[in-house]
This record gives sequence, structure tokens and C-alpha cells, in this order.
Amino acid sequence: MESKKKEKERLERERLEREAAEAIEKQKQYEAEMELRAVQLLESGKIIAFYDKVIFSYHQDHKLLREWAVFTACTNLPDFKLNEINSYMTNWEVNLINPTLQNVFAFSPEILQLIEELKEFLLFPLETVSVETIKQIGMIYHEFKEKQQEYLDRSTYDIIRDLTKYFDPEQGIFDMTESIEAITFSIYGNIFAQPELIGHEYEKLKFKFKIPESIVELRGIYRLLKTEYDHYSDSSNSFFAPGVNNALKRSIEGWEKKKAESRCQRAELHSPEVPEDEKPQTKIEDGSKSTNGSPDKTTENLNRGESTKGSKAPGPGDSDDDNLDSQYRKLAKDLEDLEIMSSPMRGRARKRANRKRDERAVDESSEIEDAEGEGVEGKPIGDEEDAEKSRKKEEDDSKPGEDERDRESKQPGEKDAEDDDGRASTKQEGSGSGSDEETSKSKSASRGRSPEKKEKSKSKSKSTSESRSRSKSKKQSTSDIKKEVKVKKKSKSPEPRQKTEAELAKERERTEKAQFIPKLVKYELNLRNYSILGGVFHFNWIEIPPQPKDRGHWMLHMIEPDQNLEEIIFAADYVPPTQEMQEAKKTPEEMEREAKKQEEELQKLVLLDLKVPRTALWFEPPIPVLWDPVRRFWSTDGFYDIRFNEDQLHLTLRTSKFGIIGLGHNRYFKSKELKQLILFVGILRAATTIKNQHIIYCIQIISRIFSNLPYQSFELKPAGKNRCVFSLMAAMTAIEFTFENELVCVSSLQNVSNSDVVEASVLNKYMRPRHLIKALRYHGLDVFPELDSYAYVDGVLLKHIETEEHMYQCMAVLSPSYNFHWSRWNLLAGRERMVFQMRERLGTTTPGNYQMILNTPAKCSLIACTEVSPNFSEEPIENSQYHADLLHLAMTVASDDAKNVMREASPHFIETVRILVTSVRPVSFS
Repeated sequence: MESKKKEKERLERERLEREAAEAIEKQKQYEAEMELRAVQLLESGKIIAFYDKVIFSYHQDHKLLREWAVFTACTNLPDFKLNEINSYMTNWEVNLINPTLQNVFAFSPEILQLIEELKEFLLFPLETVSVETIKQIGMIYHEFKEKQQEYLDRSTYDIIRDLTKYFDPEQGIFDMTESIEAITFSIYGNIFAQPELIGHEYEKLKFKFKIPESIVELRGIYRLLKTEYDHYSDSSNSFFAPGVNNALKRSIEGWEKKKAESRCQRAELHSPEVPEDEKPQTKIEDGSKSTNGSPDKTTENLNRGESTKGSKAPGPGDSDDDNLDSQYRKLAKDLEDLEIMSSPMRGRARKRANRKRDERAVDESSEIEDAEGEGVEGKPIGDEEDAEKSRKKEEDDSKPGEDERDRESKQPGEKDAEDDDGRASTKQEGSGSGSDEETSKSKSASRGRSPEKKEKSKSKSKSTSESRSRSKSKKQSTSDIKKEVKVKKKSKSPEPRQKTEAELAKERERTEKAQFIPKLVKYELNLRNYSILGGVFHFNWIEIPPQPKDRGHWMLHMIEPDQNLEEIIFAADYVPPTQEMQEAKKTPEEMEREAKKQEEELQKLVLLDLKVPRTALWFEPPIPVLWDPVRRFWSTDGFYDIRFNEDQLHLTLRTSKFGIIGLGHNRYFKSKELKQLILFVGILRAATTIKNQHIIYCIQIISRIFSNLPYQSFELKPAGKNRCVFSLMAAMTAIEFTFENELVCVSSLQNVSNSDVVEASVLNKYMRPRHLIKALRYHGLDVFPELDSYAYVDGVLLKHIETEEHMYQCMAVLSPSYNFHWSRWNLLAGRERMVFQMRERLGTTTPGNYQMILNTPAKCSLIACTEVSPNFSEEPIENSQYHADLLHLAMTVASDDAKNVMREASPHFIETVRILVTSVRPVSFS
């Protein structure tokens, strides 16, 4: 036994020594890797810094060339200098003092281009520009936007102030349409308010409306102003991610503050103070003097009291103000009495106050009589009556009445509140009726009370306190028993089930995502999750201004002082069905009656029928929203009976209001079922040789109503010198980008219906990456998620941000000679593990097999795992060395030809690849 014990101890000692030696060896290896990591990252940083330096100098030269090109082109647009922008705005305002629609249309293209450039400047300001200059440019940006809309409204007024130019006197119809590239202006009016004309169609915009019977016979102009731009969304708080504080957001806050100050100044101008000599003065009546000709003591004391409080010396009219103040105090007291009597709690307090006041008055009168009797006869008068009164009062107090029982049945906090109310009401009554004199009399009378009365009052107070203490002790004992019973019941209940690790992880994910979601009010559209596509519809009901009168040889025009549009406010009296009414079980007869009633209610709304703009790709039904100018957000309130035909892009809806209407579109993906399908198809694609079109067809059938995130796969491959192709299989479409030097274009767009307008706009059109991103977002093809997009997409895990961005930089440097591809192991690898495939690819030579890459914040390695392996393994391949990042790993295993191709690549080409791949973020969202 002892030998076995010694052998066991020896084995345990050897195991501990071996583990300690392994730990020491791992620590040494880790320290050596960290030293090597610092050296390798320094080498990679030098390569990346070289490209950054070239790009920075290029931007500086490009800025000078652009300024020279603008100068030689002699365009009207100013440079981004405050004096030039202000001069341009002044010139614009001078030319549009009397704005006509033709003049506004002539200036609009330049103004809209300048507004976009100012917005781009605020989103990406130059480091050389001062903070104050950026602030002033932000104010100018918002002023340009509001001035543009103001001139469109004033041009509308200029047209409708004289309807004879476009008016058909036989039909009583006013109809006109004018348009330029970015703005379509249409006006319709039923001038004679003919009841049979209940709607109209703006043919150019394919926009119909039908008004309810309640407003058919009301005169007005219906204006439809369709703009291809949206100057409202970037004024909303939800347009920016939580925590973002860029120049554009700061400019919104400054502009709102400036508008509030200007409104206050206008209010002061419209309400000037009345001069002192014009204020009404009232003479003092004769009744305010006493019989001997001196002023009334009450008025004199009141004036003296006001002067002692630090107020100004009495002037003319002050006595009149005092009379008004006394009347106001009396009125306030009466209102307070009514308020007290209106509620039962305050009514009881009022009764107690009245009862105390009556008892005090009785005691004072009896005490005065006692004092008078003692002074006349030498003995007290009415002692027997006082004794009988005190005896009755003691009996009444010993039996708690209704008020006493009510007070005892309440909580201590409620008792204190009632007592406070009672005391307050008593004080207010005393202050309004000379209570100071009464209290002084009662104090003097109480000093002269007999010892018998004092003993009776003491015995009465003792009896009442004892009865109250007994009742309180009983209630406390019953409440303690109830609490013990409740505690026992709670102890018998089973303990809550402990949450699993998966449930805790899900809660942590929800908590983390909640940090990225802005706080919204009811009906507010979250512009981090949705975007406004297809422009904006200004659909307004406008009042007809005074028209010119024909007086034979001359025309009479009435000029209004404020020549502004007056919108007619319309709000339909519509009651939508509640959720309980819809879920309740009903007979067929009841359902039929309910349907008829609902149809009658819907007739109270304005019916809109329109073709949604084909300039955007609608992957799901649009969400109609109305702009709230006061709270500055898009609201979903007021829209009912929404129907959308996806094939014909036809939308019908009913609205309860006129105003600025937009069409919201979901930017991201929210379906778990589609994510599971994508995983299944990805695994099937890796294991079999199924055709791509079959996969796309399956995806398209099930994900017909969803957007483009998450991605199914991605691939970045070289296509010649300073050329490469980036293919992205999104949830709804397959898109292919082609890079050439410093430009990029969309070379292929598949599986998208009604895309002819979009393809004509962006397909094979080379442009800079930021301009392409902006154009694709405008057309509804948003495959450029931001950091907070992770909160709106289910089934993805945001990777380590710094490591991921450095990895994209390395991919861009290696893109001339390496091919990168998606891996199915990436999704479940975790936050700090990025898994993808890589292989060398040069020219027309047949590429080799893919190798699996595992990239973490600490290192980048080739792992012994393939796409068809049954399980994922992090084990590196044999005889592999340590590599700090992807760039150092690729340069270690690359051939000489691949290295030469990378050296000859243009820095502008590498920067273009980096910007677009970083904007797509394929590793985090696939």
C-alpha cells in the first residue's frame, strides 16, 4: 500500500512539474511572439504608411486642380470660402426678389449641387479647416435648404394669385404642370367647387387622389411638388447613430437654436410695450376716504405694507392696482374653495376645518362672556352651560364619526396629506377674514380659563389618544399577520429556473444592440433602420388668395402684406378599428356589418393612388410616412388601408392629412428563416456542385420581401494590372464591382426586377468609391452597413473592429495577386476570429487550392481545416511560423512573381479597393 501511495505521489509530482514546465515554455513562446508581433506590425505599418502618404499628397494636388478647373470653367458655383458662399447667396436672393417658377427652376440645379457639396463637406471636413468655419458652413447649408423650399412656395403663390392664365372658365378647372430634372411642379384646383369633381390624376407623375365628401364643396388648390432629393431626413435626430457628433449633427442643433432666437425677436417686434403715458389710470373714489377726510386705513396700511416689502413707491393708479389685487385674491380663494369642495378628500378636510373654526368661535364667545361676568358680578356666569358643552363635546370626541373613521382607515401618508390640506384651508380662511385678531383674542381668553376646564380638556385628550392607540395597535397586528402569510406563500413558490448559457448570451447580445438603437417617440421612423427612397411628395391643400377683379378698362388687384402660402389644415375624423375588435370572434352577419361600417369610415380619408418611383429598387413594400416639421421626424401615423403591387410598383393608401409624404424602405434584413436558408445553401454549395442559378432561385422565392443583409458569400479576385473584381452575393441580389485604377463601377446586377432605370444610371459607370456608394444608396441598393447596422440584422456577429479594418487594408494591398473567398466557418467562429479562404492567382495561370486563414487580434495563421471538413479546427498547419497579420503571412508564402505584381500596383488602386471593401464589411456580415 505504501509503495502504491508513493508511486501515486511521484506521478502527481511529475505531472505538476511537467505542467509547470509547459506553462513556462508557453509564456516564453508568448513573449517571443509578442516581440515578433511588434516588429512585423511595424513593417506592415511602413508599407501602409507609404500608400497613405501618396494618397494624401494626391488629394492635395487634386484639390488645387479642382479649384483651377472651377476657375477656368467660369461656373457660378463658389469655392468653399465663407465670403464667396455668402456673396453667392446674396446674388441668389437679389435675383429672386420676385420669384417666378421659371427663375427658381433656372437657379435650382446649381443650388442643389451646392447643397450636396456642402453636405459632403460637413460629413467629411478637411483637417485644415477651422472649427468656426465649419460651424458657419453648417449654418449656410441649412439656410440654403430652407431658402430653396421657400422660393418654390413663393413661386407657387405667384401663380395662384392670378389663376386666369391656366384657368378653364367652362369647366371651372385649374390645371398646370412644369418640371425640370430634379423637380416636378403640378397644381390642380376645382375653382367652382363642383361636387362631381372629387379627384384628379397628375399624369406626368402617375399620381391620383380622391377627396372625401366632407371637403368636396370647399374651394382650394391641390399642389403636388415632387422632388428627387430629400432635404428633411438629415434634420432628424435618428439620422445619426447614437454617440455620433459630427459637424452635420452639430449644425442642426445650432440652426434650431438660431431659428428659436429669430422667432423670439419677431414675437417681440409684433408685441411692443405700451408707453407709460398711454396706460389707463383710474381715479380714487370718494368712498375710499374716512368721515374725517383722511384716507381709508385699509388702503393706507396696504400701501405701507407694499412699500416695506421693497416695492416701488406708490404712483398714480397704485390704489387701483391694490383694489384689483384684493379682487384677484378673493377670486382665487373662491376658486380654491370650489376645488376643495369638488373632491371628496378635500371636502372632508373642508368639513374638519369648518368644524374647528366653529368650535373655536364658540369657545371664544363663552370665554368673553365669562370675562364680562367676572368683571360685573365678581363670579363666573354660565359655568353650568360650559360644563354641559364640554361634556357633550367629550362624548362626541370619544365616538369617532365618519370623518374620524375615514381618516383612521387611510395610510399614514394620506393622513398627513389630509391634515396638511385641512390646516392650509384653515389658514387661508383666516387670512381672508381677519384671523389675526381672532387668534389674539383666543390666546388671551385661554390664559383666563379656570383649572376645571383645563383638567377636562386634559382628560378628553387622554381618552382620545388611548382609543387611537388601541385601534392602531390592532391594525398593526393584523397587518403583521398578513405580511407573515404573504411571506409564507412566497416561500412556498418554486425557485426561478436558472438561465442557460445560450439564453444569457442572447440577453447580452440584446443589451449590446440596444446601445446602437436611438430613442424614438411614438410613430417615429427610425432612419438608422429605414431610408427615404424615390424623393419626396409635397402634397398640400392651399387656400386661394384674392383674385384680380375686372373693372372694365382696368383690373383691381388686392396685394396681401404677407405673400405666403396659406395651407388649409385637414384632419379626417376617422376611427380605426381596435385590435380587440379585429381579434374578436364574430358571426358572418356581424363581420359583414363590420366591413360595411369600416368601408364607410374609410370614405372619410383621402385616397392616394400612385406608381412608386422606378429610380429605386423596392425589395419590400414601401412604408408611407409624413414629415413632422415641429418635432423633425418622419411619422407613420395617419396612413391606412395600404396596398402594394410589387410587379407593377403600384401603391394605394388612405391618409388623414395633407403634407410632405415620403416612402420608407427597410435597409437591413430581419428574418431568421432566411438566415437559416442561407446557411443551408452555403453548406450545400460547399459540399456539392449545385448550380448558382438554382441557389439564387431558392433564395429569391423565400426572401422576396427582405433586403440585402446578411451576405451569402463574397469573393475578391485579381483581373489584370490595377484591376480586380469584387463579387457579392447578397440576400436579394448578386452584384459585381470592377476596380480599375482609382475608379470603380457596378459591372453586373442580377436577380433584380424593375431595375432598368437603376441599371441605366449606375451600370458600367466608373466613378470614385464614395460617389458610387452614395448613388447605390439613393437607388435603394444599400450593401454598405455601418457599425450600428449590426443592431438591426439578426444572425450576424460584429467582428473585432480594429482587427477587421486592418485586415481589409491588408486585403487591398494583396488584391493584385491574391484571391479571397468566403468561408462557412466564419459565422460561428466568434467575435475575435475571422475565417476566410485565400489563394495566389496570377494572370491566366490556373490557381491552386484555397487555404483556410484564421485572423485574430494576436496573430494570423494558416489552419489545417477545409470548407468540407466535418468540424472546425484552429490547429495551424505543420511547420508553420508566427505571423502578426495577413500582410506578413502572405508576403512570407508568396512567390516572387506575386511580390513583383504587388510592388507595381498603383497606390490609388489599392486605396479604392480598401474604401469599398471596408464599406461593404463582408467578413462581419456574411
